[in-house]
Amino acid sequence: MTESMTDSVESQIGGLNYWSAITMDFPTKGNPQLVRSIREWMAEQAESSDSVDFASATDLMKDFNRGNEKFFKKTFEEDFIGEGAMPEDLNINFSRSMEFEKIFENDHFVTYLSKEDIYLGGAHGSYFVKGVTFRKSDGRRFGYDMLKGSCRDSIASLITKNLEVYFEAKNFEELKENLMLDEYESQVPLPHNPPFLKGDTLMFVYQQYEIAAYAYGLPEAAIPLKDLKGLLSPSFAKEIQP
Repeated sequence: MTESMTDSVESQIGGLNYWSAITMDFPTKGNPQLVRSIREWMAEQAESSDSVDFASATDLMKDFNRGNEKFFKKTFEEDFIGEGAMPEDLNINFSRSMEFEKIFENDHFVTYLSKEDIYLGGAHGSYFVKGVTFRKSDGRRFGYDMLKGSCRDSIASLITKNLEVYFEAKNFEELKENLMLDEYESQVPLPHNPPFLKGDTLMFVYQQYEIAAYAYGLPEAAIPLKDLKGLLSPSFAKEIQP
């Protein structure tokens, strides 16, 4: 069982305007191992302090916003005041938001996304999406260990074909025209962040600038589990068989 919660802070100090917010589908009841694992992951993604009680959603959210306030003020002082500017002459906007969303659940697994948006001046901010799948029986986190390590090339090939459709490319050479790959690359590398389970599909999400320019956002490949037959690790495959 989860409860949707949110907390935010907004303030203005000298020439700095800042806003921080966090929203979460916070686990409140269920298998204690699973609940603890999800809460620990949330605290890690929110870069919580050592003293935070991650069993308390309120404590975790307050800690997140306090940490951002300190970070914003320090960055403002170092990057702007440190350059000799007078605070009253500036109008700088900083923001950071984070959302934890439960996007999928079945009898064996539950998947959460963390979505982070941060702006520290400049032409645009940065946006990050990370997913993680938990086994409900014991809270184990699954990532790339859902797949056999020896099959990385086969998986990369499936992702490449999927991205050709995503970018509406006729072939790999045309796909490469949209991507930031080395000339010698024969297929798209695996994303830095691990895949996550969503329905009967494994999702592979690339972050901004990981393989493509900012304008392309976060390219993703959705690979049906049926296309991954023989590529899944035994510990994961046995849980998804009907």
